[in-house]
Amino acid sequence: MKKIDIITAHNISIDYEAATVMNRGVARFLDYLVMVVYFFIALWILQAILSASYNWLTGEIDPIFWIMLFIFQLPVIFYSIIFEYLLKGQTVGKLAMGIRVVKINGENATINDYAMRLAFNLIDFWFSAGAI
Repeated sequence: MKKIDIITAHNISIDYEAATVMNRGVARFLDYLVMVVYFFIALWILQAILSASYNWLTGEIDPIFWIMLFIFQLPVIFYSIIFEYLLKGQTVGKLAMGIRVVKINGENATINDYAMRLAFNLIDFWFSAGAI
């Protein structure tokens, strides 16, 4: 397993084991599973809102439904930032696999680091299927 050696400001060497591709893949799968469960719960709630906001006479949907749809999608869009910030570098999947995000010097990452990871994840995973 690959190890990363970090030298602290006090000249102390710390060895970290890098997570394997398998651990990262399982963590991502578990994260997607959490997002799917959230999606179906949100869909169930939105269905109740839609049935209350649908005008059966004109066939129009109340604008509040579209606002609620957008609001319910925000946690899915920012899932990794929210959980990595709240759980100090771990999402639910990473927590289950025992891995976490740290800076190269071993410190906890900041919210800006998590946002940068999300931006590069969009490029790496979604646009190139992990080829970059």
